[in-house]
Amino acid sequence: MEKVRSFLRREEGSVLVIAALAMTALMGFAALVTDVGLLYAERARLMDTADAAALAGAQELPVSLEAAEHVAGHYIERNGGDPSDFSVYAGTDPDYPGKVVRVTANSEVDFFFARVLGFTKADVGARAAATAGGATSANHVVPIGINKEQERIPGKEYTLKFNAPPDDKSGLGAGNFGALDLDGNNGGGANDYRERLKHGYKQVLKVGDVIIPESGNMAGPTEHGVSHRLNGCNHYPRCTIYHYEKDCPRVVVIPVYEIYEMQNENKVKSMKIVGFAAFLLKDYSEEGKGNNAKATIKGYFLHDYVIPGDSDPEQKNYGVYGVNLIE
Repeated sequence: MEKVRSFLRREEGSVLVIAALAMTALMGFAALVTDVGLLYAERARLMDTADAAALAGAQELPVSLEAAEHVAGHYIERNGGDPSDFSVYAGTDPDYPGKVVRVTANSEVDFFFARVLGFTKADVGARAAATAGGATSANHVVPIGINKEQERIPGKEYTLKFNAPPDDKSGLGAGNFGALDLDGNNGGGANDYRERLKHGYKQVLKVGDVIIPESGNMAGPTEHGVSHRLNGCNHYPRCTIYHYEKDCPRVVVIPVYEIYEMQNENKVKSMKIVGFAAFLLKDYSEEGKGNNAKATIKGYFLHDYVIPGDSDPEQKNYGVYGVNLIE
């Protein structure tokens, strides 16, 4: 009987050892699931903030490096980030052409279950870089444009869609007054032109895409499209060339093109996009609304206008920058 009791005591001790080992393993698994999960969650938070801050700062690169750093830092604070966890740099980078905004983040994560294994905390980091260069793609482009040789003097009024001969100075040839067909295929006519003027072309256009002239005066569609955008400006005071909101519908992105094919010696058949420009539509009220005004599109070229999209530091800048993450 005494031998049985001794055996049972030995078994109880073994169970305690096994239970202790099992508990340690269980805590290890808990550490793996919980604490490693905390690391991933913190890194995701840092990465999201760094990406957004770099993009926000890069929009100011055309203005100044100081403005780019300030905006990126302000974005971090405004979105709940601890400034001590982040560093912001705007300037040149040996790994990339052009100027960049780089945001680097580091923080410590305190462990819970991993403490039983001797681990109390761990460092986690993230970084992002964004750049602004000449835009190589654009969305919501409107169906008017300019030849790459067109001057773009700040503050000077230009007419991009003309009323009728002899007003037509588009250089596209007889029967064309500055309207464009952005999908490069004949068809759609006035309806497509009107809707694209009101809301922009729904597909992304890129440098190298081929577009064609849209023949005809398009007086009615031009009036509808321009009036829609002018009426959409609800800013007070009304946007002008001296002060405008970037999201105002009066600000449009247009293609800059070069002649690609000629139908004959006097008429252009197609053009190739070489870049993008920004244009502020002139309000009818600035000159009075009349028959001539209805068929024309007048306004002013903008400079250093930033849009989301692809960019290339080597792309010739026609006034529109693209901003995108490069890291």
